[in-house]
Amino acid sequence: IGRGFVLKKLQRYNEAIASFDKALQLENNHSDVWNAKGEALSNLAQYDNAIKAYEKAIEFKSDYYEAWYHKGFALQNLKRYEEAITAFDKVVELKPDYWLAWYNRGNALVNLQRYQDAFTSYDKTVQYQPNYYQAWLSRGNMLMNLQRYPEAIESFNQVIKYNRNSHQAWFNRGWAMHKIQRYEDAITSYNKAIEIKRNDYQAWYNLGNSLFNLKKYQEAIASYNKAI
Repeated sequence: IGRGFVLKKLQRYNEAIASFDKALQLENNHSDVWNAKGEALSNLAQYDNAIKAYEKAIEFKSDYYEAWYHKGFALQNLKRYEEAITAFDKVVELKPDYWLAWYNRGNALVNLQRYQDAFTSYDKTVQYQPNYYQAWLSRGNMLMNLQRYPEAIESFNQVIKYNRNSHQAWFNRGWAMHKIQRYEDAITSYNKAIEIKRNDYQAWYNLGNSLFNLKKYQEAIASYNKAI
């Protein structure tokens, strides 16, 4: 068994799978081996076979939350989002603070355009892992979709707190500020986004719109010219 785990660590996945298969011939009910085989298969993008392996792991150990998580992740890669959500639900039922399951549950819900539910998932993620700025960004994006702009701004502020160079957070913060007519703040945000990514034409264009709304027409024209 040890050989298979070492080979997996070395990213020699095909050899690891062969090793796990040998071990499972001797002892079929080894849930850790089934899970590890699933991970090796997932790393080879063989998601259907990986799911079968995770299901064997769960069959022998029904509360094996890591196997449930890996199964959900594989289902998500196959765009089987409803089933992925069911698997992630099982993970957080067994281990409520498993923040990666909350995060990926949110991602699956986004793909189904269930933004309110996705927001709840991302909110749970940051409760358990406050410095995971990707979840703050996703949380903010959901609030934008729900037109809850002041809350979205708070979320983007959290992203920036943990990652000052997040172009997406500055850009989205600018858009949220614009939506609530805080044009000066929008301009500050767009300028930061442009500082990080000079050739972001959308940011130049949006900056122009905010300047235009403040009747700063010359600056707005200069900004629009950069967007072309």
